[in-house]
Amino acid sequence: MILDTSLSMEAQIMRVVRLAFYHLCQAKLPLPSYEMAVKSVKHNFYSATIASADSRPAQLFKVVRSLTALIEGQQNSSQLDISCEAFASHFADKISTLRHDLPPTLDTKSELEAPWPSLEKTMSNFRRLTLTEVDRILATTRPTTCPLDPCPSWLLKTASIKIMGPLQEIINLSLTTGEFPEGLKEAVVRPLLKKTSLNPQEPNNYRPVSHLAFLGKMIERAVANQLTEYLEEASVLDPSQSGFRPGHGVETALVALTDDLRRQLDRGGSALLILLDLSAAFDTVDHELLARRLIDAGIQGTALQWLISFLQDRGKRVAIGEKTSGRRSNGLSKLTTQLLAG
Repeated sequence: MILDTSLSMEAQIMRVVRLAFYHLCQAKLPLPSYEMAVKSVKHNFYSATIASADSRPAQLFKVVRSLTALIEGQQNSSQLDISCEAFASHFADKISTLRHDLPPTLDTKSELEAPWPSLEKTMSNFRRLTLTEVDRILATTRPTTCPLDPCPSWLLKTASIKIMGPLQEIINLSLTTGEFPEGLKEAVVRPLLKKTSLNPQEPNNYRPVSHLAFLGKMIERAVANQLTEYLEEASVLDPSQSGFRPGHGVETALVALTDDLRRQLDRGGSALLILLDLSAAFDTVDHELLARRLIDAGIQGTALQWLISFLQDRGKRVAIGEKTSGRRSNGLSKLTTQLLAG
């Protein structure tokens, strides 16, 4: 049987299982051979996946993590004494505590009033996507299915030729009106045990994994591509930033760091390296400060309206098995729309 690396591991296994089961029913394949066939296709898939990441460390690390990470479905939720509401409160209280513990000397007002260099470029709107761009986004978006999706994401990918036009209309409508659909602002959060050796009855040992609607992720990707392109052209990003930038990563950060250290040593000086690990860094971002910084970066008009709409009135529910908590809000308030008038 020839390995088709374009298929997922589950699809590969199902192919060989169906074939093996058919022959087993026909009494042509004994059970040991059936088990060997399943092991063989798993081995081939893993080997091909690792080989595909050759000379790409970032991709290789992603593959290793996917192969060694704890599978969410393996957690026995029936033996978990912590309720969905308890998890929801724990995750929300953690962020509130972190915000409360921020140094009182941090002057947000002074930060907001700090002058930014004037920019020659501005971004007042997002351009409409072509069918080719929508197809590229659909192809590169991971087919992870959220419980909020009306149909599996793999089905959208399979029927891409038929639905490309409607997807283009939906995405372009969001971009041109400056509105992120309200129905896509909710996330289903599933607690994931950080390590199998940790106590599963302790909420602190879990990390929240958010599942978002597939269509919402496609619209996000469309905006992220255009926003990143603008920030690069306007030279708004720090030259030393390596994260979340095309063509940058761990390798560029390490090369720059090593170069700085060696230059300092060549000059006969000393070097001191300070590494900071911020807890819940993205969750503790001040959204109003972020919105104002977007304005400073030249984002205005419909583009700014879309980004504020994306941040407003978001919510999440914690799900464990078939049980779900109540909705918790975690977005900007409507008052932030005053920024648009300013």
